[in-house]
Amino acid sequence: MARCEQLSVSELTVDGDIRRIDPRRSTITIEGNESTQAWYEESSSQLYPLGTRLRHHDGRVFRYAGAAAVALVAGNLLQSAAAGGTTTEQQNLDIATASAVGNYFGYATVGTDTIVANLFKDGYYVVSQGSAAQGRGQIYQIKSHAASIHASTKFYFYEPCRVVISTSAKASLMTNPYKAVIQAPTTQTGVVVGTAPIAVTASYYFWTQTWGVSNVLVETATTAGTSVIRDLTTAGTVGISGGTEAEEVVGMAGSVTDNTDMGFVFLTIAP
Repeated sequence: MARCEQLSVSELTVDGDIRRIDPRRSTITIEGNESTQAWYEESSSQLYPLGTRLRHHDGRVFRYAGAAAVALVAGNLLQSAAAGGTTTEQQNLDIATASAVGNYFGYATVGTDTIVANLFKDGYYVVSQGSAAQGRGQIYQIKSHAASIHASTKFYFYEPCRVVISTSAKASLMTNPYKAVIQAPTTQTGVVVGTAPIAVTASYYFWTQTWGVSNVLVETATTAGTSVIRDLTTAGTVGISGGTEAEEVVGMAGSVTDNTDMGFVFLTIAP
């Protein structure tokens, strides 16, 4: 009689990719592999989930990202899509239907935008107003959702609800920060996600560098060992820190760099 055995595996290497299995979420977390798409390559098709981590042998770290409908320049600082990925920020939205503990979904009445199906896939649903008992403070990654025009929409989550999401609470939505990234503008409309290590074709997929030694366009001259921030004088650049709370620190200067030159910056955005 043949005997069958069940093999329980939490981590596999498939074609060079490290795949970690989470049975509770029914998901597989992937770490990037340069034989599939090297850090200096771009792709017209998406080869990894957005945000996938790639570690180069020298310690540099990259995250998988998609460019918006505008080409990106090598050495530029990059930002997440403006307004959370929509024309109008989807903040403090009404919740028409409650979600119970254990449900894998939550509701939100979207604002003035027309939302295409899965615009917020792998983005985030947060309960922004209400009490703790009504769900305030909770965050869920969105797995899928239907198209919607100014209506109550059901957002499916990867994880179950940990507390009730009440109709007395409010919800906010944000696309994945690595989706449709743009050159960091002079007005802060999103969060810095990394730098462009190569020139990227509009709407292509690439690895944005988030950690380690990089070559970045400098607007305000830097000196070695000083904090480097997002510069708001020229889009896509960094500068020296002035020590204010509004600054978005992205790393440390590795050398003296003159204005408008490319320079060594040790990035400390995402390890």
